[in-house]
Amino acid sequence: MKVRIIGDAPAAAVLAGVLAAERQEVIWNPDAEGDDSRLKALKRRREIRLNLPWGWLRTEGFQLSSSTLLKAGELGVVVCHTPGTARGKSAVSQRAVGGQNKTLLILDCEPQAKGGQGAERSVIPGTRLLRGLSLLEALEWDPGVVEVSSPQPLLIVESCTELGELQRCLKAGRIAVHQTDDLSPYRNALHIRDLLALPVALCHSTLGNFLSYPEGREIAVSLLEEGLELYSLRGLQLGKLPVLDPRDLLQRLKSRKPREFDKARYFPDRAYGGALRHLLDGEAKAAREPHDRIVRMSSQSGLDPRWNWAITQKMNRAIRVGFFRDPVELYDALR
Repeated sequence: MKVRIIGDAPAAAVLAGVLAAERQEVIWNPDAEGDDSRLKALKRRREIRLNLPWGWLRTEGFQLSSSTLLKAGELGVVVCHTPGTARGKSAVSQRAVGGQNKTLLILDCEPQAKGGQGAERSVIPGTRLLRGLSLLEALEWDPGVVEVSSPQPLLIVESCTELGELQRCLKAGRIAVHQTDDLSPYRNALHIRDLLALPVALCHSTLGNFLSYPEGREIAVSLLEEGLELYSLRGLQLGKLPVLDPRDLLQRLKSRKPREFDKARYFPDRAYGGALRHLLDGEAKAAREPHDRIVRMSSQSGLDPRWNWAITQKMNRAIRVGFFRDPVELYDALR
């Protein structure tokens, strides 16, 4: 299979590395914005290093390119950055992408976000366009060096027979692909699940450790309930996520069985979310974007998103003074 991967999101490096390790013909454009600094760094390194849940993967079996145009026989995959970041706003929006009668899969593209609209506006007419979501929990520590913390990395994509070969190749690399006729319910479920990322980041913690505190669970329940109530009121359907589905998680959090969560207090993990990286990089707007969405939608629906609004007000404290010591201190500050 020939695949051209376009984008500088961590998921782009993961897909390029896994497919290259499966001996597919991979061409990766890591600088769709036109900034060639990452391209130069990767040319010096000449390899992708992935820390996957089942072990390290290192590969040099890929090519680097600055082109966003698909050639004969190539499948295109665009992996957008998180909406709200400086990269995400301009990624691939200024350059033509795709090709006449070629297939292009765009991952993690918010239809109503400026970056998402730009990505789709730049698609060459005649390109067969598909959309999808990546559930990888991936963080990039250096260009081409990415850690994946999801126990089961997964892509959710729109149904299409043209993605069959990609699905088979990723399955061989232990990344599952789920095809669906309607992507919106899964995107909605991710919107709700993402409400947990910022409070965890404010404590410089991981979700498992955060939920091991009763106060952390109280914060999580309040945020999830506000989000689920809002989406229910607006009639927005939620798909069932294979990992950390928000409705299932809320049910577990309210089941009054703390032992299920308490044990994570003493078994640290490395599942640091993207919100923490945004805070460390000074990208406050990206870190708070899920809560800003809830606040905007609530203002139009007559609901009071007290907890989601309050959590965004604690960002300046973390940026200027330092992270909260633990969920107990954060909970006290929110009350």
